[in-house]
Order: sequence, then C-alpha cells, then structure tokens
Amino acid sequence: MNKVYILLAISCAFVGLASSEVILNNKCTGRSREASPLSTVHEIQVEPCANADGEIPCEFQRGENSTAIVTISFTPQQKHKKLKATMVWATGSIDLPFRGMPSNACRSLIEGRCPTTPNQRMTWSAAIPILPSFPANTYPLKLKIQDGSKFVVCQQFRIKLI
Repeated sequence: MNKVYILLAISCAFVGLASSEVILNNKCTGRSREASPLSTVHEIQVEPCANADGEIPCEFQRGENSTAIVTISFTPQQKHKKLKATMVWATGSIDLPFRGMPSNACRSLIEGRCPTTPNQRMTWSAAIPILPSFPANTYPLKLKIQDGSKFVVCQQFRIKLI
C-alpha cells in the first residue's frame, strides 16, 4: 500500500516539473527607476509552460478557464511596507495593463511577508487569467512589484497567446 502512495507522489512531482518552467527574463529597460529595482531576482517560473526553451516564449491558449501561474523569487535590499504588483504589455511607447492580475502583492507572497525584511528571500505567486478577448500574438511583458514609486522588482519576459 505504501508503495502505491510513493509512486503516486513521484508521478505527481514529474507532472509538475513537466508543466512548469523557469523562463528566460531580463531586468526592465528604459525608465531609470524601472531599470534599477531594489532587489535581486533569482528566477521566474510560469505554469503551464512545458514548451519554453531559451528564446521560445511560453504558449497559452486563450479561454474562459485559461490561467497562467507566475511565480518570482527575489531578495529585497531594504524594508518595504506595502507591495503592489502589476503586469503590463510593453509596447515600446506605452505600457498597457494586463487585466485580471491581483494588485496586492503582499497577499500573494508564498514565502516571506510584508513588511519585508532586507536580504530575506521572498516568493510571490499569482494566477493570471488568459482571457479570450486578448488578441493572439507574442507579447513582451513586464512584471512590476512596487512600494509606492520604488521599483522592488521589474522583470521582462515574453509570452505567446494562441
């Protein structure tokens, strides 16, 4: 009986690994405050994203029940009381909000808490709806976590909506 539970746990772990991917990402560029965030980013994972490989973006099917889970691990350099999360489509000239993302980043922390502790690793995670109204295309996104006007995290990555 215990062997069955062990095999089931191993199978579930492999399924989770197959659908989640640490994705290629970079610091935001452009505006000086965005390009100088007040933390060290360790990694960004996106689920489901079994197809990402280097430069290939994660693909998401648009739909009523379609979501992407974005998780970012980072270490803030200083104390922050309130954190706000936003995701935008970076069009070059303006940033367009990616609708449906929870804005209170403190509530979405799965490791760490607000107020933050300097040099303590934190992990933020949120489910992002991939609405059918979003046009199919490849998009550069910016994930921003801010404390007022201070950028704690600002990372860029690409996704493909199909």
